[in-house]
Amino acid sequence: MARVAGERLPQRAPDLRPSLLWGVFSGNPPDEQVVELIWRVVRRVDPSAAVEVVERGRFRAAFFRARFTADDAPFSLIAQLYPHPLRMALALGTSLAPAAPRLRLFSEAQLSVRMARWLHLIGDVETGDRVFDELFLVDGTPVHARALLGRETRETLVRLATRNALRLDGLSLVVGDGAAVMRWVSELDVEILTTATAALAPMRRVPFAVDLLHPP
Repeated sequence: MARVAGERLPQRAPDLRPSLLWGVFSGNPPDEQVVELIWRVVRRVDPSAAVEVVERGRFRAAFFRARFTADDAPFSLIAQLYPHPLRMALALGTSLAPAAPRLRLFSEAQLSVRMARWLHLIGDVETGDRVFDELFLVDGTPVHARALLGRETRETLVRLATRNALRLDGLSLVVGDGAAVMRWVSELDVEILTTATAALAPMRRVPFAVDLLHPP
């Protein structure tokens, strides 16, 4: 597939929204320890990163937003406090070519995902990578799965899921509308953040073609 002539990759990361679910549970204001942790981790990845605490009012909890660059790609990060010491609901996103196809990925460890597959509510595309396919369910077409989930991305996702199996929950990835957004719950440290960025960054290098006769 060839990138459409004149098409340029966006240089700004997508604007992410916090999870409403974790906003209900994380009503306490963030303390200085949490603020310092997020600032330190993100600045280790990109010393010029911008980090802010977004106050949401009495019934909508504060969350953290960061913008930074890693692996030559723009990223945005949302971190929300989780009802467990120093664990957070995290969302990490980068921008893709506007023609990037839609695709969803979920961890097979989630009971809700296995139930949805059993009820045929989501698909399950095999990539041919046995280790990867045992860990993740991919909802999309085989062609799009092969394009977006290249060897580098698959190996990085496997490393993220297996190395941090006891620390990372609910991993999901949604591609569409010119963005790739990964969500999960874990502690936040440099290893997890850099591994997550390394999984998403290669998707920006995938050339996509627009089907003008059969637009999405």
